[in-house]
Amino acid sequence: MITHVFLVRHGLAERGGGCAVGHLDPPLSDEGAASVRRLAASWQGPPPDAVFASDLRRASETARLLAEAWGLSVEAVEADARLREMSFGEWEGRPWKEIETADAARFAAWSGSWWSTRAPGGEGYPDLASRVQSWLTDLLAGPPGRTVVAVAHDGSIRALLAQAGDLPREKIFHLQLDHAHVSGIFGNKVLFVNAARFPATPI
Repeated sequence: MITHVFLVRHGLAERGGGCAVGHLDPPLSDEGAASVRRLAASWQGPPPDAVFASDLRRASETARLLAEAWGLSVEAVEADARLREMSFGEWEGRPWKEIETADAARFAAWSGSWWSTRAPGGEGYPDLASRVQSWLTDLLAGPPGRTVVAVAHDGSIRALLAQAGDLPREKIFHLQLDHAHVSGIFGNKVLFVNAARFPATPI
């Protein structure tokens, strides 16, 4: 039996739109929390066997809201830093438009080869891919046949989908991943991407 993994992008945070928010730790916004509750209400059947989350607040708060809606103890949510967003180092918290103008050379180098170039003082895609792959490998080495929900971030979910679906790197940023939306993987197969609700039954 193969484990189903539902990857949820956290709800909208209080700080974000248009800024480099990687390891910064803003909480969910009220709008973000409401969207997570709507997503939780779409779950049908028994609750998942396990709920994981990035240890950053916007993800852990999303996971706790999901767990509460499904009648699970919030203590059942397992935080794992490997599911964090990419660190943007010196750019954290700054508007992308400002970075593109004020740090033009380094931004151009990074955006032109993001798969091999690190953000100044931060991470590169290989760092992100390595740690999320470590999490997924450990998960799939556990008891088989489980239904698992993992709350993570735009970048970490893209990296997981790329690895599970063997997607070429140049395609992963063409995927649309909205806040409080879910993607599904089954072993090494991507089942669906960016759904507004959980499937009615395991696929």
